[in-house]
Amino acid sequence: MVTSPPRRRRRRTGWTPARQRRFVTDLATSGNVRDVCARIGLSRTSAYKFRDQPHNAAFARAWDAALDRYMADIADEAAARVSEGETRPVKYKGAIVGERVFIINRLLTALLLYHSSPRTSPAKPPKTSTLST
Repeated sequence: MVTSPPRRRRRRTGWTPARQRRFVTDLATSGNVRDVCARIGLSRTSAYKFRDQPHNAAFARAWDAALDRYMADIADEAAARVSEGETRPVKYKGAIVGERVFIINRLLTALLLYHSSPRTSPAKPPKTSTLST
């Protein structure tokens, strides 16, 4: 008598379609993978491993699109800060005596760095020896 191997059941935990949708939605509003993973109850490491699997290319594209939406919101904020500046109170002996406008370029710098770097990790080439035989 031949027995068939036990069928592998789909896990109810892990990266279910519902969790994937929630991850992408939350990522578009917060831009922080660690915080979103904590909210959905999965690890940051598992998120990156799941994303890097070849059969999860649609999830990786959705991840990138969510970050692009988040960065578009940040771009609007950066533009406002660069053009209008940020008003801070001036204090003297504990009392507010005036205001100063500061132009803050750090957010704009971060935005430019984001747009100039690749968003997906390229496939790692196989390790080869540098020694010739």
